[in-house]
Amino acid sequence: MPRPPTGTLVEVAALLEAFSWRSVFGLSAALALLSLLLVLVIVPTSKDPDEVPVDVLGALLSVVGLCAVVYAIIEGPERGWSDAAVMLAAIGGVAALVGFVLWELHVGHPLLDPRFFRIGAFASGSIVIVMAGVATFGLFVVMLQYLQWLKGYSPWWRAFP
Repeated sequence: MPRPPTGTLVEVAALLEAFSWRSVFGLSAALALLSLLLVLVIVPTSKDPDEVPVDVLGALLSVVGLCAVVYAIIEGPERGWSDAAVMLAAIGGVAALVGFVLWELHVGHPLLDPRFFRIGAFASGSIVIVMAGVATFGLFVVMLQYLQWLKGYSPWWRAFP
């Protein structure tokens, strides 16, 4: 069952009734930050003598690239695809993702080795998982819009089955 970023539909409905839709993502960001801090404090570092270092540059390139591309996709229809901010985000995001792939081919311990995609089972499995996630998210969005806009349910009441 698809879930919104912060948990159940009831929690999100309560946020939407009291605040704007942005509150859902604000709560998600706060929970992510809290989780990161708790992991840093509670989870011990590895006692493995062959501990593999974290690929910080690879992580940074992937996050910047994905965020910039998503920003361009979201803002493109609103601002226009020829808007400077949209074009800069799209070009910068693609450049960061290309840099991520090139870096991952070069680094000793990559986050995701791009050479894995040469293996047919890995590549096709990855494609199926992405398609299933997109379809599930699409169903989730369309279903909630149908219940609110066409059926006239409030965010609170559409959260209940």
